[in-house]
Amino acid sequence: MPMPSEETLQAIDAKLAQLQRRQEAIILAVNANTDSIGILAAKMEEVVAWMNEPPSSDLADTMKAVAVALRAVETALIAAPGQIADAVVSRLR
Repeated sequence: MPMPSEETLQAIDAKLAQLQRRQEAIILAVNANTDSIGILAAKMEEVVAWMNEPPSSDLADTMKAVAVALRAVETALIAAPGQIADAVVSRLR
């Protein structure tokens, strides 16, 4: 079997390098997603713990605390896809 040309070997090397960069970007994106899920799980645990506390006599403060917790979860959920996309794009450059 004849040896591939130098040009063919360089093309194969370039393609392998590109695949490796993409694989690393995917790994980073999955890691970022895993981190986000961990943060969300921790926040949900805080909300559950808070919900199990005796009721407060001040409804306004309670509602504010719920709103703040929900905003934090919403913010993390909204940011996650963009952070993953940014990680993938920056890794592919």
